[in-house]
Amino acid sequence: MEIFLREFFACCLLIMIGCGVSANVLLKGTKAPARPWFIVIFGWAIGYGLSYLLVEPFGGAHINPLVSIAYLILGDVYWIELVIYLLGQFTGSFIGALMIYFYYIVHFQETFVARRKLQVFLPTPGNENIPSLLFNESVGSFTFVFALLNFIHFHTTSLIIAILISLIVLTTGIAFGSSVNYANNPARDLGPRLVSFLVPNMEKGFYRTPEFIFQIGGSIIGGIYAALFFQRIVLHVYHPAFWGITVLMIANLIWLLIQDRKFIKPDDFKKSS
Repeated sequence: MEIFLREFFACCLLIMIGCGVSANVLLKGTKAPARPWFIVIFGWAIGYGLSYLLVEPFGGAHINPLVSIAYLILGDVYWIELVIYLLGQFTGSFIGALMIYFYYIVHFQETFVARRKLQVFLPTPGNENIPSLLFNESVGSFTFVFALLNFIHFHTTSLIIAILISLIVLTTGIAFGSSVNYANNPARDLGPRLVSFLVPNMEKGFYRTPEFIFQIGGSIIGGIYAALFFQRIVLHVYHPAFWGITVLMIANLIWLLIQDRKFIKPDDFKKSS
């Protein structure tokens, strides 16, 4: 029960801060409409660090299913505990998004562009190319999870770890976020997505099922590979799945290159020369 409550509180707080910043920027009638996207990235970065820091004295929280799965691979979490972690994360994310809907309900009613209201709750990728979407999510999630595992492994001070977590979220958001809006967290994606599906007068969060599935799938692949890579490089422990996921990542890259060639016309080479 303690694991559930810690994850619930941390994820609820994260979503309230992150989606709250997004609502403040996207919705009509707020104090910060149409502000730079960097404000949204900064808000999510602070949200991650603050959520981690507030729960750490009570035993800590993973806040992200990818982190829980990583610790399952590393042997620090049992399967039954993983279920509790995931339930707390998804439930907290859902309630946090629901709280933001009611907090900004007047502004949701005043905003007539359905897509802007939807973007408060979930990452709508600017990139709709399936192999590219899968690869981008994998890379972003790998970077986040691998960095976080290193932070916690090599540092013991909660404040330092919280600052480093905020920095990696900020960095990945700036570097990778403009293409896929860097979900990098299935709970952050699914909880608010479900709220957008349930509340009225909004474009529904499951409107692009293939893209949504590949976003979640890519983040899970990247998170698993980060755990296996950390285990192999830092802990010097070999897991038989390491090369399997490596082949999967390479196959995704080959798929992306094949897809890219389909969009290149022979005339493009003549024009460039």
